[in-house]
Amino acid sequence: MARVTTRQQTGPLDHRGPHHRMYEPASRAGQQHAAGSQPRPHAGRDQPVQRGADGAAGRLGRERGEQRCPQPYRIEITDRRFQGKFMARDYVSIREESRGGRTLWTFTSVTHERLKSAPARVTRRSGRYTVLGAAWGAPIAKVEVRIDGGPWQATKLVRNLSRSMGSGHRDQAAWKFWTLSWGTPARGEHTITSRAYDTDGNVQPTPTDPYLTSKRTFWENNGHMTRRVMIP
Repeated sequence: MARVTTRQQTGPLDHRGPHHRMYEPASRAGQQHAAGSQPRPHAGRDQPVQRGADGAAGRLGRERGEQRCPQPYRIEITDRRFQGKFMARDYVSIREESRGGRTLWTFTSVTHERLKSAPARVTRRSGRYTVLGAAWGAPIAKVEVRIDGGPWQATKLVRNLSRSMGSGHRDQAAWKFWTLSWGTPARGEHTITSRAYDTDGNVQPTPTDPYLTSKRTFWENNGHMTRRVMIP
């Protein structure tokens, strides 16, 4: 998979980062005027001076108060995941595994979003309740909901916005929203759990799945999510 990153080009003498600029105090313009030189125009603030080997033409332009246009961005395409400061140090999943009677620790870079779903809220209309939620992380085929540890129930997937607008395009990577008619539940506290299936038949794992229990970091945690709600 190709990854595109952008960097801003700077002058060859600018060694303190791509966005570093030096500012010359406005008072120096007054000193130049007192010495008989042409003062640098300024509008209530210091004028930026771009470092770099731009020669006499660049210095002349700055003396006339001209602003130097930033150089264009450079696009880099790589054949592997970009491992910058945050991806290599912070976005890492750490797992404890047992192999041949030995405990091994593995460090892997966080990848794309994993198959996941979650109940979002419960609404009431005319005395009847509806559970609403979302699923994402893969092309979603269906979502099921379990209430108070009972049997799994099928939900109704909401049509994509692009399709409802008549474009005919179906974005498989988009979130899918779902609803479940709950009827008239008893008063008190209830638990609502959801699980999603993708178009390849994969199912969202349970919190006790070994792939999740061996993890010691919170990234890539896509186990079943349970909400607690109170019916008045």
